[in-house]
Amino acid sequence: MPPRPLHRWKSFWLGVLVVVFLGWAWVRSMKYNDGILYGSILGAEWLYLGQSRGDVGFAYGGGIGASPELYVVCIPNEMPLAGDVFKRWFPTAINWDGREDGRRSISLAHWFLILLFLLPWTTWLVWRSRRMKMLD
Repeated sequence: MPPRPLHRWKSFWLGVLVVVFLGWAWVRSMKYNDGILYGSILGAEWLYLGQSRGDVGFAYGGGIGASPELYVVCIPNEMPLAGDVFKRWFPTAINWDGREDGRRSISLAHWFLILLFLLPWTTWLVWRSRRMKMLD
């Protein structure tokens, strides 16, 4: 019995779903700053996990104060129309910012996340396809 075609595999459709979700998040990040903010009301001490302008990132500013609260953030981006469109859609893959005042942040570009997923997923699909053809 010949192996099932690629479009009948659950792993294929699960991967397509992940790539579509990451693409949707990338496009949304160009219009909105979405994330979760945990910290004090004054904003001096906080943790942030979210996406903005083509990046997914984590930021930390000082220690958490006495009365931390959790906020869900969704703010429209005020992105200028002028400038290099390619650099806006394809920012640097990994950004690290460590300041002397205790603030730290790291971000990964959406295109880099998609690439990090596509490489092992396609490799696995090709390997599985070849293996199934050999077993036949």
